[in-house]
Parts: sequence; structure tokens; C-alpha cells
Amino acid sequence: MEGRETVSKRPNIVLIVADDMGYGDFGVFNDGPARTPHLDALVDEGTCLAQHYAGSAACSPSRAALLTGRYPHRTGALTPMEMRGMDRIALDEVTLGDTFKHAGYATGLIGKWHNGKGTLDRSFANGRAVYMGGMANHADFAVQDLKDGELGKERDAGGFSSTVFADEAIRYIQQAKGDKPFFLYVAFMAPHDPRNPPEKYRKMYYENRPPLPANYLPQHPFQNAPQATSGRDEGLAPWPRTREVISDQLCEYYGLVTHLDEQVGRIMKALEGSSHADNTLVVYTADHGLGMGSHGLLGKQNVYEQSMQCPLILQGPGVPSGKSS
Repeated sequence: MEGRETVSKRPNIVLIVADDMGYGDFGVFNDGPARTPHLDALVDEGTCLAQHYAGSAACSPSRAALLTGRYPHRTGALTPMEMRGMDRIALDEVTLGDTFKHAGYATGLIGKWHNGKGTLDRSFANGRAVYMGGMANHADFAVQDLKDGELGKERDAGGFSSTVFADEAIRYIQQAKGDKPFFLYVAFMAPHDPRNPPEKYRKMYYENRPPLPANYLPQHPFQNAPQATSGRDEGLAPWPRTREVISDQLCEYYGLVTHLDEQVGRIMKALEGSSHADNTLVVYTADHGLGMGSHGLLGKQNVYEQSMQCPLILQGPGVPSGKSS
């Protein structure tokens, strides 16, 4: 396994987090049906961890685990005030952003936070196009800018979510001065529903439909937990699931995946054209996967492989190329 030459100074870190993207959902992993040339290239140039699992098959707890390095049940908010603020992390926990700040890094946040203002205050002081909620229409939503620890007023995002967040990541990379290393946290909302990809990406899959999962079922065979088979995600299509409905869901889901892949490609191109190219570690992961027809399920909130296994790719100085199990 060969990697880039190791550099002596501390590397910049760009941590990219997708929303609801499982391990088998794009091309390079398991010969998946999605078209993801930029993520495939990231794997070819870096290391893909093939046995990587989410901390939880639910958005906010999984992100809390990622941000603290603790199991989800160890990160939980401890007071009613924190719970009302959507914090999933106790305010005395140490977060990634907090750790990098104290290590002398410049830190920046872009995209979906979904872990409350209290945790945000501990983690980042500056950011652009921050989305504090859990989900929104990708083409019509509001964001806030974060400056010196203060969230500004909500403003129209002004574009499709993945494009907006990639634009801001590119801006951050291009404006980073290099006087100290930076930690940039870029959290996309895609491919979380609502599944409304730009028409170009939607059309490409409707014209060449992906296969249904090998473990497709019209109905989940038993009630393993109320939220697992009757939660919001599972209400996106009626029971029993038909092949036609699941096929449509997959076309729209993979349209979001391919559009997201293109935005990751834009970020990587900007990074490669910058002065930070040889000293930046890029990490790509997701909070968890989705059912998308497997076992009759559409959502997460269960411990099946399609929900718990998600991508983890590392690329940068000193990182060998290849896959590791």
C-alpha cells in the first residue's frame, strides 16, 4: 500500500459527513448501483474502512457519538434545558471542535448541526450556512451564519443544499491563510429525504433504474420496535411495499447521492488547487444508512446492516491507498 509522503507540520482536517448514506449505496463499495466517480476516486487515492459502523442508526445520536468519540448512550443530554435545545451531548463533554480549538486549530462549521445550541457553543465559534434542524426541503430552506460564537438571523440558503454547503466549503478552503492549521466540518443534508434531487440527477436513474435490494420484502416480517417499523421514515410509502414504489424511491435517493458526489468532487478540486493540497487530511463518512426496501423497510432506526454500516474514507498525507477490513 502506497501513500502520500508524510509532512512534518500538523495537517489540516476536512471532515465531510453525509446524511443517511449506507456503505452499499455507492459505486466503489460492493459494486453498488449509484454513480459516484468522485467518491470512487477518493477511495482509490486513500483508505476505505470496509467494516465501519455507525454509533447509532439515528441522525442526532450518531452525530453525537462522532463528535465525542463516545457511545450514544454515554453522550446524552442530562438536563431538561439541554433536551429542549435538541442537544444530544451533555455540556461537560469534550467535542471534536473543542479539541481542535484547544490544539491551536482554526475551526469552521458548514451545514447540518442537529445537536443543539449548547453543544454548538462548545464546538465552533465560526461557520457559514449552518442548518440547526434535522431535515428540510433541499431546494428551499433557511440557514444561519455563525460568527464569534453568535448565530445570525435565519436567511434563505439560496440554492440546493448540497451545492450551498460545497460552495461554502470551497470558500473556506480558498480563504484559509495557512498561518495555522484548520479543522473544517462539512455536514451535508443529502441524501436524507425529502427525496427531491435536481431533475438532471433524478432523470438519469429513472431512465436506467437500479435493481431492488436482494433482500427486498413487501413487509417487514415482525415488529421489532415501534419506531423501527412505524416511524416517520416508514411512512414515506404505504405497506405493503410494491416493487414500483421502491424502485421510484431508489431512483430519487440515488439521484441525491450522485449530486452529492459531484459536490464532493468540487471540494476536492478546490483543495487540490489550493496551497493546502499536500497537507490536508480528508475524511468522508455518514451518520448511518437506510433501508430503502431492504427487509421491507425504508428508514433507519434498526440494527440491520443497511442501516448501521456506513462509509469511512481517509485520504491525505501519509494515508496508504487500499481497502482495509
